[in-house]
Amino acid sequence: MATRRKKQATRRRDKTRRRQRGGQRGGQHRRQRKRQNGGVQDEEIRDLVQQYFPEFTKGIRVDKGHVFLTCPAANASANPDPNFIHFHIAPPHMMLHYLRRCPGISGTEILQRIITIGQALSLHTIELHDASLIRCDFPLYTLSILQHGETWYNRMGFLSPTHATDKEINDALRHMNWEDFVHEMFHKHDARIGRDPEKIEGRIKTYLKRWYRAFPDTRGQTVTEIVNRINWKGIPCDHPHTPLLRDFLDMADSVLEYNSNVTLDLRSQDA
Repeated sequence: MATRRKKQATRRRDKTRRRQRGGQRGGQHRRQRKRQNGGVQDEEIRDLVQQYFPEFTKGIRVDKGHVFLTCPAANASANPDPNFIHFHIAPPHMMLHYLRRCPGISGTEILQRIITIGQALSLHTIELHDASLIRCDFPLYTLSILQHGETWYNRMGFLSPTHATDKEINDALRHMNWEDFVHEMFHKHDARIGRDPEKIEGRIKTYLKRWYRAFPDTRGQTVTEIVNRINWKGIPCDHPHTPLLRDFLDMADSVLEYNSNVTLDLRSQDA
């Protein structure tokens, strides 16, 4: 009888140990599955962000996957734009909500670091809606298309399903003669906002007079040649020519083909 009780006790201890070992292995497997499925906690995100953005240590906030980076040593009064970078990690995707350059750190470098974080977390994609502006509220996406045939984000690998077709169309447009492009631009823009088409030729004539008065050495050139000659980064925002340039970029947007919702496929970069 005593021997039987000892055997039963031994079996119970062995069974308990197996359950404990199984629970430990199960926890490890669950954590591995969570990592494989893209699960990630704010603490892990914060540690990774601090690793890749050491300059922002005092300006890092992570809340339910939302990451806010406040530019270090930035003078808010010098730039009215939001003084932070914002992206949201929701594995297996990331949404980039707001990007800006910071003192001493270019927008390109910041974006490359964010991409590296996405790769470190084994994310599939980074998505964004491109409404990018540069100083003086010049729309960067329009300016970049006129200069290069595609946007800054496109050149960083963020594409839409129509990117190849859009680039082909935009390349043809930006190599047009300046006055031909202005006529095309006005017709598309005025139709979009519902202006009287009977007065369009007068508006075009007035606009070209203003343009050549401001930029007399641009006659007979293509759109790209003219756009690349203008000092977009150096012209003061209160300069008399600045509203003319801003109006041009706003109207040119009516002609260009561009899908503002773009995606970077991190898996294709890892391949």
